[in-house]
Amino acid sequence: MVVHVSDGYDSDSLKVIIRIESVNNPPRFLSPDFVSMLEGSDFMYTAHAVDPEGERISYNFQHVPYWISVNDSILTGTAPFITEPHRVDSFFVTASDGMHQITMKVTLNITKDQMGPRIVNISDITFSNNETYAIDLDTCVVDTTYISRQMTWDIIPKSPYLIIQLSKRFVTLRSGLWTGSALLEFKVANPAQKADSLTVTVTITSSTSVPEESIVPNTLTLKPNFPNPFNSATSIHYELPSAARVVLDVLNIRGVVEQTLIQKNQKEGPHSVIWDATDHPAGTYFIRLRAGNEIRIQKCIYLK
Repeated sequence: MVVHVSDGYDSDSLKVIIRIESVNNPPRFLSPDFVSMLEGSDFMYTAHAVDPEGERISYNFQHVPYWISVNDSILTGTAPFITEPHRVDSFFVTASDGMHQITMKVTLNITKDQMGPRIVNISDITFSNNETYAIDLDTCVVDTTYISRQMTWDIIPKSPYLIIQLSKRFVTLRSGLWTGSALLEFKVANPAQKADSLTVTVTITSSTSVPEESIVPNTLTLKPNFPNPFNSATSIHYELPSAARVVLDVLNIRGVVEQTLIQKNQKEGPHSVIWDATDHPAGTYFIRLRAGNEIRIQKCIYLK
């Protein structure tokens, strides 16, 4: 551009050069800098920033916690389970338009889930009146704070005809010769006294075969335990030809009694008991049945 100046007599001119330079402003974050979540929950975070000039933005993450995976501008993972009420993790995200960049710290607040135990995998039950129905309670509860072995169970039959046997891990149901339907309530509580309950209907059907209780064997019989090998618990069945004083022991490989399961007088006929071995080390054991002057032994293998 040329500027001319004159006073009417003389004149002068000046060449003026004007330079126009583009202004590049840094990008600006729109994604949050604070995220709250429960332990064990799914996590997803998308970095998002805008550039005033519409430039393409690239992202870079630093100090990302171990439980988070990075895929371009998206972070995913599962919040870890924690022992304290709260835990704070964080990471840094940088947005760049090629000329300018900005960095933001993102804080992750993880809160302990205090929901307590929840009963699962139990529904209405149907079995025959000459059978025994067993439930593995370790598979019937979930809790984000405590393991299943720390739970306390209470099984409440709503009918006097339901016979309940509860061990540390297993509950077995029998009815004798009775048939019909009855309610059965399950209650579970964790060490923090948080609890859950569930009521199901138990239906006992009539067996067309002769009930086991009416069969009297000719000899003392100790049947192989089932399952074998087993994990945590196994069912032991035996038959008495006549009423007798019964002692049912579990011996270790050295022949030392680890646990006495039965020590009482019993009538003739079939009997059964569940051995919960969770307090014993894995290995080979022997089940010894003594009735009167007779002894029967079966070998079993406990796997953890």
